[in-house]
Amino acid sequence: MPIKRKDHLDKAAWAWAETVDPANITNVHLETAYRIKLKACKPGSCRRTCRGNPHCLSGIGERSWLGDIADETWHRGEDPETERRLGNAFVGLRNLGATCYVNSLLQLWFHNLSFRKAVYLWKPKEVSNDLKLEETVGAASSIAHLQCLFAMLQFGPRKYLDPTAFVLSLGLDTMTQQDAQEFSKLFLTMLEEQLAAPDQLPEVRDMVRSQFLGEYDYVTRCLHCGTESACPSTFYELDLNISRSGNNSGEEESSTDKPSVPRSSLAEFLQEFLHEEKLEGADRYHCAVCGSKQDATRSIKLRRLPPVLTLQLLRFVFDRNTGHKKKLNSFVYFPEELDMAPYLGQSNKPVNYSLRAVLAHKGSSAYSGHYVAHICDATSGGWYRFNDESVEKMEGKKLQLGYDEDILDPKKKKRPRAPKGQLSSNNAYMLVYVKVDATEGEESKGKSSSSVSEGAMTLEQLPPKLFEIVNREKGEFETWVTSQKQNRDLIVQNGKERQAEIRSIYDMLPVSLSEDSSNEDVNWDFLSVDWLTKWLEEDDEDENKDKGSTCKKVPVVDHSSLLCSHGRLKPDGVTDTKCISTIAADVIYEKYGGGPRLRGKESICRECVASRCKSIRLRTKTAQDAQTITSLLKSCGDGTEAGYWVGKASLRSWRRMALEERDEEEENETDNVGVGDGDGNLPDSGESVPTSKEAPCNGSGEDKIGVKEEELTMGFNCDIVCTHGNLCPKDNNRRLVPEAVWLLLKGYFPGAPEFLFSAGKCSKCEEMANEGQALKNQFRQIASSQRETLSDLYLEKNRPSFDSCNFKTARLIPREFLIEWRRFIREPNKRPLPLSISCEELICPHGGLLYDPCSRSAECQPKGPKQEDTSPSIPTVDVEADSRVALIWDHEWSVLKDCYSVNKEILVNVKTVKTKTKTPLKTEEEKEEPMEIVNEETATEPTGVLSAPAADLAPACKETPSDSLGESDGGDIPKTSEAASSPRTPGTNAAPTGDPGSNAEVSPQSIKSSSVVDIDPPPCRICVRERLCRARESLLHYTRAKVFVRKVPTGSDAAAAAAKEDEDDPEFKATDAKRPRGKTANGASLHSPATSPLTAEVRRSTRHRRIRGEEELFVSSDSTLRDFKVKIMRIFGVAPFDQHLTLGGRPLIDHHATLSDLRVYPGSVITLKADEPWEDPMLLGDFEKGAEPEEGFKGTGLLSS
Repeated sequence: MPIKRKDHLDKAAWAWAETVDPANITNVHLETAYRIKLKACKPGSCRRTCRGNPHCLSGIGERSWLGDIADETWHRGEDPETERRLGNAFVGLRNLGATCYVNSLLQLWFHNLSFRKAVYLWKPKEVSNDLKLEETVGAASSIAHLQCLFAMLQFGPRKYLDPTAFVLSLGLDTMTQQDAQEFSKLFLTMLEEQLAAPDQLPEVRDMVRSQFLGEYDYVTRCLHCGTESACPSTFYELDLNISRSGNNSGEEESSTDKPSVPRSSLAEFLQEFLHEEKLEGADRYHCAVCGSKQDATRSIKLRRLPPVLTLQLLRFVFDRNTGHKKKLNSFVYFPEELDMAPYLGQSNKPVNYSLRAVLAHKGSSAYSGHYVAHICDATSGGWYRFNDESVEKMEGKKLQLGYDEDILDPKKKKRPRAPKGQLSSNNAYMLVYVKVDATEGEESKGKSSSSVSEGAMTLEQLPPKLFEIVNREKGEFETWVTSQKQNRDLIVQNGKERQAEIRSIYDMLPVSLSEDSSNEDVNWDFLSVDWLTKWLEEDDEDENKDKGSTCKKVPVVDHSSLLCSHGRLKPDGVTDTKCISTIAADVIYEKYGGGPRLRGKESICRECVASRCKSIRLRTKTAQDAQTITSLLKSCGDGTEAGYWVGKASLRSWRRMALEERDEEEENETDNVGVGDGDGNLPDSGESVPTSKEAPCNGSGEDKIGVKEEELTMGFNCDIVCTHGNLCPKDNNRRLVPEAVWLLLKGYFPGAPEFLFSAGKCSKCEEMANEGQALKNQFRQIASSQRETLSDLYLEKNRPSFDSCNFKTARLIPREFLIEWRRFIREPNKRPLPLSISCEELICPHGGLLYDPCSRSAECQPKGPKQEDTSPSIPTVDVEADSRVALIWDHEWSVLKDCYSVNKEILVNVKTVKTKTKTPLKTEEEKEEPMEIVNEETATEPTGVLSAPAADLAPACKETPSDSLGESDGGDIPKTSEAASSPRTPGTNAAPTGDPGSNAEVSPQSIKSSSVVDIDPPPCRICVRERLCRARESLLHYTRAKVFVRKVPTGSDAAAAAAKEDEDDPEFKATDAKRPRGKTANGASLHSPATSPLTAEVRRSTRHRRIRGEEELFVSSDSTLRDFKVKIMRIFGVAPFDQHLTLGGRPLIDHHATLSDLRVYPGSVITLKADEPWEDPMLLGDFEKGAEPEEGFKGTGLLSS
């Protein structure tokens, strides 16, 4: 069996190179390297072509051309005869995107013969003599387009028509589905106005009224005197409400005039349409006879019915609960033959109508679906189903509504059975009945009256202009069919000619170059495999292009990438070529051109083969020497007392470096210096080429170690040479090898640096190393000393805090310095020693502090009387302060100041201010239940100047004198400003003396104390506010941020859910277990006032802890509130108009506002309160489709007047 694997063929092609000297290469070796004598594979035996065998011509795309090809395969288009109308079959209408509602009504009106005749006889004002069907867009009105469309539907040659001209003349959007009932009313109204021109024929002017117009009266009857008053009105169609089933009045059901009807039937809806409505109470009727308001009844009475009775079943209704349209998918029963006599008040003479059309809407949603029409042919009486381009004739003479047109209830697997003589559908929305002439006897039952059936016109009876348009269209269609057939025949002919050409050339490709034949007698060429593949490919990338198309462009032959530096075929390029006969090559180059041509022996490069032979021999020699070096190193071990120093990296990669030097030598001779197939496999021995990521340690016997990138560029043994050209002092990067090993390596690298075992280390490098070690020792001593002295600062223990005010004097330093200092203390030999404490970077240009470290404490305090700005757009908490400044003890500052240079000192003092207040005594109820009260001085959280609003930060620091502190000896207590030096603390909100609304006894004045934090220099109110505002505004620009929506229960379950939430809260349990007596869970006094709105937004920790009923959403700042509510709807199943969203107690109501406008920040927790859920879950999808307001037919030609 011949060898087929590429790697095996590659090894066989160069197996001789290991034993043959490059100077002794013969022609046999050259032919072996270029695989000239390989045997060709049998035709069709290879599914894919053998890349290693240039004589294998299978699997290059020839299969699709060598077999028999049918005529239909050459072209992709359909037979033009498939678009030809078969006899007098009805024609469909193409759907332009969402125009199925227009198509269904056009088919309905077309099958009304009187309607069709009136349209034919309409006379346009101006019509061009050169009017073509596709040029009717410029006609006088849309009726001209309707004329052409009806003429083509009746006499045209095509199987289906394109109604684009008619649709565009009305200005309709082809991609927006509209209400078919509304379109029907508007179009008939517009048609009646245009047909009523004085210059039109009477049968044209009165067509709409004579066919569709009916009359009824609004009758009001006074229940006191019995007087009836009638208000006449006309109608074109009756709108029947199907949302209520059953009769509203028991009197109607028991009446002898009107028969008993089943529920949800057409008769029931007609009775509902005509039933009496009582006018009572505030709706009473003013009777002219009685002269006063009286109870009355109001109803509709039919006076005259039109020949074509259109009944609109109002399936699309407005749902007040959801605020959107919905579709009623209930079944409706309707008869095939309808007697309207009971509804006209005629019991002696029947008024028979026959069902002629049923228009249905497929789909459960009011915002999507598909319209189809079932129409009875007025001449033959057969029923047809019109579904856009498709027209299907039903079997028999009766209407058959398919199951695919109805939406079956999944709970009820079977379709409800309709009574005898009736049909049922839950998709029918329009029923068209035609009056039957009862005077023609029993044989004519079911046929329409003469007023409707007459009007069928032949082609010769058409107006001359329409007759000309129809004949012109027939001629153009026949011309198009003939042209398409000729084009198809031409494509088939071209394809067969190309197949014959490819077969002829392919049969000439093989060349016989066996070992027994003489190459002198056989001429052959090398040809690119890629070109052969492109030549034989079918051009499947272009689906619209036929296989036999003459447009296919075959590229010219290009062998430039296969040439070596000598202008001949590269030895590695043989796998990308095929060996073909010279005869076939002559034909190919003559027809397609290109080059350069690779002719037989002339294309074989002896120089490249010799270079490859040298590389293979070098690889073999290095492999043998590597084994010798490994054996010598193992035999001598580590006890070598004499030898040479060799770098370990050089010892690991010497084979690769030797091969690279060989490649550099041959770089000017050939472009191909690599060996193998690109994966590291050698063709000669199968060994892996040492790469930069994996180099075998052939010389040391050590494990394989990755060679660093910098080692690839240096020469052999240069890795142990220092910058001064001497032996590097490092002992771990070199190894002592025997002289025999060094001699072997020296043979590959004659110019490598040589170091005997007795060579001394570089003295300069040793001095530098000693100095560096001394510096490291010094840093370690500094770090050890400072760590011992400032252990609390290093371990971050026992720290001063603004929250507890556990200090009197402290200092502020940059936290960045503290971070660098801790890194240095932890790793003094790897981290740099900080040079200075730069407190100047914390100072603003106004001389104040850039950050406000006290703002977080101020947030939890009640606001003073001057703090009125509570807008969420103005931040009050400096979150960034904790990451920018650090508070240290005064003694720590002294140590740091001695060790590092300081350019600014920031002092922090805590002072105690005493004020006189009036404290209420306990009431009688409080005395009955005594409770331990914690000392006010220790219970309240520290407050101070900086806890005031941002606008009063800097001035407040200056208003509190240092000598105003009260002493414990009972001296005078100075009076200070409440907003500045003595802000209110919990416990100061007692009722004043003499308050009539208070039941508590008021004690004399008591002394209260509060803590005041004084920072020098104080925070700059201008810079702090500007920075916080910029930071907050930057947070309002996000693309995919996480926010949380928490659904809270409503009603009586809200309190129970809140209690359950607190019980499951571990933080609630922890704080409640250790709560001091007389305090709340958050540590505030029971006598403290209510928390501020900002306090409610403060979370217990920076990490968000999700609770029950909370979900996370990913939103963008430019999303509107409506979009956000739609996302909430998909997760919680709550309709957007049932959602009540609040953020921090602030309602979110503007649906068109973006989340950025509503100040919704990443990580915000939004509260959702939901109303009662919807009963119909399908309306959730309708809300997304109906989010935008409907415009209907606004801006179209139907409303232009």
